[in-house]
Amino acid sequence: MPIFFFRFSFFSLSILFIFLSILSVDTFNNSIFTSGLIDKFLHFFAFFALTTLGLLSKFKIKTLLIIALLFILGIFLEIIHFFHPYRVFELLDIVANTLGILAGLGLNFFTKKY
Repeated sequence: MPIFFFRFSFFSLSILFIFLSILSVDTFNNSIFTSGLIDKFLHFFAFFALTTLGLLSKFKIKTLLIIALLFILGIFLEIIHFFHPYRVFELLDIVANTLGILAGLGLNFFTKKY
């Protein structure tokens, strides 16, 4: 696939995730997406997808910088939740984000190695 597709997908998903993170929880009230483990899985999958797309995009920056920026994004979004009147800061969300980043990095390493 062309690099443009990966870059477009990376930036589109980044904007979508930022938008979803500032929505009120009431938007998803009584939804399957707000229940404990599913919420953590969504955080994991979102950052796994962002990491994978970010690494496939072959930006002219180092892999470590992409990983660091995604990690900072995950923390920044949770800090927004702390100050948002209808959202809640959760340390486990940061853990799920970090695990998603590490899984995406691991997949990238594994596919390059083999």
